[in-house]
Amino acid sequence: MRIRGRTGHPIAAPAATGDFTHPVRARRDARGGAAALGLPAAAHGRIGGRAVAAGPGECVVDDVVRLEAVRLADKTQVAVTPPAIVRCSFAEAIVHWVREDVVPVVRSLGGALKSIDNYAAYDCRGRNRIIGARLSEHGKANALDIRSFKLASGTVVELTDPNVAKDFRERLRKTTCARFSTVLGPGSDGYHENHVHVDLAERAGGHRMCQWEVREPGDEAAQVPLPRPRPASATP
Repeated sequence: MRIRGRTGHPIAAPAATGDFTHPVRARRDARGGAAALGLPAAAHGRIGGRAVAAGPGECVVDDVVRLEAVRLADKTQVAVTPPAIVRCSFAEAIVHWVREDVVPVVRSLGGALKSIDNYAAYDCRGRNRIIGARLSEHGKANALDIRSFKLASGTVVELTDPNVAKDFRERLRKTTCARFSTVLGPGSDGYHENHVHVDLAERAGGHRMCQWEVREPGDEAAQVPLPRPRPASATP
């Protein structure tokens, strides 16, 4: 199944069937199509989905799912808002991250995790939205940007807020960097000062990248500015 859209715009996940009993939710959307949200181990072979963004530098990604929520061991749901279009293998990594890393760390704040703010997922574009740059992991449905967590109490916890408990942010950084091959946050570049980017990029020698400064109040001077815009003559 193939879905087309203009470059730079998220593409809806293809429909798929199957009753998945793994820690990701599967339910029918408002149009009646089944949004397949099973772990890749169970979903592989049953999800023939393909996301395509047509245009210059076409992005083609096979085996994508619409990740709407993660089901925890106690059967409660952690919503992904808005739902994220990601490849199956990356969805599996997100599920394990939420269940095994995020939920235990969030407990240190005295609350239960209710939802994760999806700032960006599948998006056919170059890195940092720079025209002519190498294809971003977002264009491969292999990345997720997160700005905040919402607790059951209604409290919103921003991952890059220096006023949030430093121990919480340090523990989250440690577990996140152990889970993903790329983690970018404050201090990495001017594009990630207000959110954290995670992906499963494959690099030579299994090289990993963890660039996320856990700052304290008053560290505003440490913010990395955005680079100057490229001159029009440099734009292909």
